[in-house]
Amino acid sequence: MAAEATKVKITSPERVARILLRVAQGGVGIQIRSLAQIETAVKGRASSSGTLSTQDAFEISGVSDKGRAHLQSFMQSNNGVQIEFVLMAVKVVFFARIVKFSGSAVLVTIPDYLTTIERRRDERFVMPVGNKAFLRLEDWFPEIKDPVVPPFFEYQRDLASLVALGDISLGGISIVSRFPALCKVLQKGAMLDKVSLLFPLSEPINSTIEIRWAKRLRESVQDFTGEPRTFRVYKFGIQFVNPSSKLQSEIQRFIAKIATSEAI
Repeated sequence: MAAEATKVKITSPERVARILLRVAQGGVGIQIRSLAQIETAVKGRASSSGTLSTQDAFEISGVSDKGRAHLQSFMQSNNGVQIEFVLMAVKVVFFARIVKFSGSAVLVTIPDYLTTIERRRDERFVMPVGNKAFLRLEDWFPEIKDPVVPPFFEYQRDLASLVALGDISLGGISIVSRFPALCKVLQKGAMLDKVSLLFPLSEPINSTIEIRWAKRLRESVQDFTGEPRTFRVYKFGIQFVNPSSKLQSEIQRFIAKIATSEAI
């Protein structure tokens, strides 16, 4: 059984104000959840508005019209909101009330305390449809006539060695493919030092990986007629070996992005 994440309560008003000021000055991404409907998150960004004190409000800007309408629909319930943001490997949560709306900004009360939640290193985040990342196998060059590789055109040969990530954590990734050619390359226990990670709008980052496990699974999907189809899929668990600080920083940035990808 996995150990529960460590939670720490910060109650010092000075420390609370200092953390919120740093978050505001850094423009950290924020999620707002109405306690009346906790499942839906509204995304925004902390705004710097001078020195914070217990009399001030915490400002969250960049809230969409849809997000604002969602929050306003629960204003009468007076249940308050839950605010979340991520600092490196720590998630911070506090509860507040909405003071007012100002354009695309939402002002909430300064909380009495913050709760920090240490994120587990093995906590995995599934790749959303709109934010894909890839693993490039530098030493693998599929042949276009090979029936067990993903189909590609000759002029796309550089793209043929890219494999989409299935999920990601600070310690590793998983990838899933319907084409068994990868089983020749990604064998359990293999160490590959000529690979690179490609995140959206970022330069490729070189890394060394170890294949921790490989599985053959069956996946049921519906085809375009609505009929069920069963496919064999190949899934691989991959661990980073001595990841660079640049790679870790990029993973943390990417995780923070995909963690808010479904917020409105």
